[in-house]
This record gives sequence, C-alpha cells and structure tokens, in this order.
Amino acid sequence: MQINFEFDEHRGIESLGVETERLLEKLAARMTISMQRLQEKAREKASVKSSKYPENPKHPNTGALADSIENPRAEIDGGVILGKLDWGRDLPYAEIQEHGGALPVINPLGARKAIGRALGGTRRKVKGAKRVFGSDVLQFMGAEGEFAYSKFAFPGLIPGKHFMEYAFQESIDEIREGLRETLVGYIREVI
Repeated sequence: MQINFEFDEHRGIESLGVETERLLEKLAARMTISMQRLQEKAREKASVKSSKYPENPKHPNTGALADSIENPRAEIDGGVILGKLDWGRDLPYAEIQEHGGALPVINPLGARKAIGRALGGTRRKVKGAKRVFGSDVLQFMGAEGEFAYSKFAFPGLIPGKHFMEYAFQESIDEIREGLRETLVGYIREVI
C-alpha cells in the first residue's frame, strides 16, 4: 500500500524563509507515524475472524496475515512523500482475503476425453506416469463424522475481509490532519 503526498509549492514556502528539505523531512517523519498507526489498525482488522465463518479447529487463525502487515515507512522522492506499508508477502491467500475471490472447481478425476482432450484425472508424481481415472474419489467428513463422496468439489466464493481498505478509510482523515498540523506547526516555528 502506498500513500502519496505531493509537495510542489516550493516557491511559496521558500518565500516564507522555510527550508523545503527540512520541511519534507518533518512531513516524512509524520507520515511514518501515520503508517505505523495504519499498520496497527490493519493488523487488528486482519486478525478478526468473521462471525459468518466461526473458528474452525482444523483451520485456526494463525495470525500470519496480520503478521504480514509490516515495514511502515515514508520516503521522499523529489517533492513527493510516499507513505508505504507492506502486506501479504509470501502469503498466496492474502489478496483473496483482502478482495475476495472464487476458488476453482476441484476435479481430480473426470471423464477421459472431452472434445479431444483429457479432463481431470490424477497423476502420480513420476515422470511419464499415466492418469488414473475413477468416480466419487473426493471424500468429505460431515459434522457428525459421516463421510460423503463426490467427483467434484465447488469451494465457492471467499468473501473479502477488506482489512487494508477499511483500515485506510478509518485512517485517512488522521493522516491528512497529522500532515496539516506538521506543516502549520513548522511554518509557525520558522516565521
């Protein structure tokens, strides 16, 4: 995630006797604090389990998604202050957790041919092994311990948690106000 604050009013600021580089450094320091607060909010939101999907003992909330929100910082690039926050590194499911998404149908064994090409089938992890076909090979255990079998599994949709988006929406006014206070305070200090 990246937040830009463009500061290109150098002439007006410099006419007040303000050192632009020093001001940019102060604004960048304030942006770093804002990114740290954004990190806290995003981690809190990422670790909240949806009431729609209660805690599953087979898939506990490990906290890896919340822990992946890291490295809050601000960088100065010319007259632009970039607020940055990394998240989801090495977590293939992070984007789906944020935005939502659909998982593909699981079809490990299927019809041998359809329109001239093989569908489904499993393959041993041996080079040159042939596909093995069958029916009702997926096994699911129900809540009461009973088993059900199927050819296909439709995992369906994963709703997005929007943890980064919601944290940012909650933080944007605080970020703007913090930068404004820093700017006004520095100008008052210098003048």
